[in-house]
Amino acid sequence: MQRRRLIALLGGLAVLVGAVFVLRNEASPPAPTSTGPVSLSRFVDDRVEYREERQALAAPSDLKLTSLDVTSLRATWTPTVGYGYEVRWSDQVRLVLVPETEITGLTANDEVTIEVRAVDAEGHRSAPASMKAVPRLQYNEAWADHLVAPVDHFDGPAALSSHRWRALGADDCLGLRSLPGVKRVEITCDNAELQSNMQLVLSEPKDDGAVGRVVLTMDGPGTDPNGLNQEVSITLLPEPFDDLPWLGMYDSMSAPTRIPPGAVIMHVNPFGASFSQGVDVPSTSRVVPVSGRSIVPSTGVRHRWELRILPDALVALRDGEVMAAAPAAVPWKVARARLAFRDAKGTTIDSFGVGGAAENPQSTSIITLGPSSREPYATTLGTLSSVQFGRAESLRVVAGVYGNNDARVTVHLGDREVVAKPMFPWGAVGPTVSTTLYADFPLPDPAIGDSPKLRLTSTTDIDSVSASVVLRDKPDAPPRKLPKLADLGPTVPKVATPRLGVTHESNTSPPTRFPEGGKIRLVVELVGDHDHVIAPTAGIVVELDGQPLVTLPTTAGGPSAGGRYEFWLDATGLSAGAHKVSARVQPVDPAVPTRDTQQSFEIRTG
Repeated sequence: MQRRRLIALLGGLAVLVGAVFVLRNEASPPAPTSTGPVSLSRFVDDRVEYREERQALAAPSDLKLTSLDVTSLRATWTPTVGYGYEVRWSDQVRLVLVPETEITGLTANDEVTIEVRAVDAEGHRSAPASMKAVPRLQYNEAWADHLVAPVDHFDGPAALSSHRWRALGADDCLGLRSLPGVKRVEITCDNAELQSNMQLVLSEPKDDGAVGRVVLTMDGPGTDPNGLNQEVSITLLPEPFDDLPWLGMYDSMSAPTRIPPGAVIMHVNPFGASFSQGVDVPSTSRVVPVSGRSIVPSTGVRHRWELRILPDALVALRDGEVMAAAPAAVPWKVARARLAFRDAKGTTIDSFGVGGAAENPQSTSIITLGPSSREPYATTLGTLSSVQFGRAESLRVVAGVYGNNDARVTVHLGDREVVAKPMFPWGAVGPTVSTTLYADFPLPDPAIGDSPKLRLTSTTDIDSVSASVVLRDKPDAPPRKLPKLADLGPTVPKVATPRLGVTHESNTSPPTRFPEGGKIRLVVELVGDHDHVIAPTAGIVVELDGQPLVTLPTTAGGPSAGGRYEFWLDATGLSAGAHKVSARVQPVDPAVPTRDTQQSFEIRTG
């Protein structure tokens, strides 16, 4: 009804696809009600032209339904004109900003109809693309045929038992996210690492030519709230590098000499995958064709990544498609996988497996020591207790050490002494760069005692910047304490984040002062950051110096997900000096917080 009155006021102008209009409504916007869905009325100040961007909306094409388990469906489609999509199934509705979504908590044997519509900035909808599927029939369990059973499923604290995993870094970097019908482990810090205790043992080539593989199912990585590209890496570490306490200083650098020798790294970022390798990994002439398309992953939508090891190449696959390859031959038969998350807070991990020869994992845990206490020609790292290592069959001390003159370092544990070895072949002890050393102590050993002090000695002054003890438990030892997993609850959708651009028609932008008069262009764009599910949007409100300029409903055919809105403000009559423009996004649900932004500009005199 409101739109009919508007059209009448415009004198019966025909609405043409792709045209640009100047729209006005003199009614003041009503205040949103505090209960029930929010409904806004259009208001455009006399000084403002709203240049509507309207294009014909076509139904999304190439809709495909796949499944990564028997109670979920993942929908993907080819992008079309619009600023988002509406997805419907059963009695559920979801707004997304990307051409994919995943629906969990379905009944395995029930047929589900999924409809997808394109949505423009004002909430108009296209015709639907529709497809039916039964989750159980869509699921292909053959992906696990070459993996060593059991596959890890990250659906609770027990999934991170010390028999199978070491959680490195801060104790509070993992949480448990609730989704319909399932829970998944989520990374809650910017950076985190998980070390698998399952050995990857290379085997004879399988039917696809692989002698080993690592498979990780996860959502992301996308971009974080600050716009940084997230990265998840799978690093294969031969002995002794799987006991490095933190890989961040190595795998974030591109120089091969900073990567552990023999290690290979598969990097996964929003744009695809790539490989790095250490200096001991020889190159080959093998060429593996890359056929996969780079599609930016979405938060909450899982994809299955595989690092496949061929005798003469490394291959990265996503959902079975080759995304990257490297001509390299690993120089080892046994390694362990390290998962590293960089600026990847919010990433959820779902399943993990290794493929090759069968091998049982060994319960392993980490004791972090420090700070160190320096003495002449020595440094004390702390005191252990037999309660900590009583059920271990061995322990390894790993320390980052500063010193002088390439001096030999001896590790003292109680009355037992072991000469430390450099973790890296170029790891001579020096004064400017920390060198990683390690020493092994078989257990039990009466010389160690019940409460041994751990010290490093040398012929020169030394200092330790980091130190840890890696405990390898006896095969019959019970699991150690599970890592702490915060209960994160369900994901709560938010409206898109507004971005505001302010420029003068003279092509002047803040902080340069604007000339008097003319027109000022205001552009509001609603973007989804790293969230792909968006709370329904009722409209946007633009104000100038605290007074309303525009109230624009975005619910023409239902709530919108985002969009771009362009307004031109007649600056005649605006006083010289500073002015402030604000843009606010109003959710349909009054319980969902609004989101806003602002921009200042200044008009010069004379």
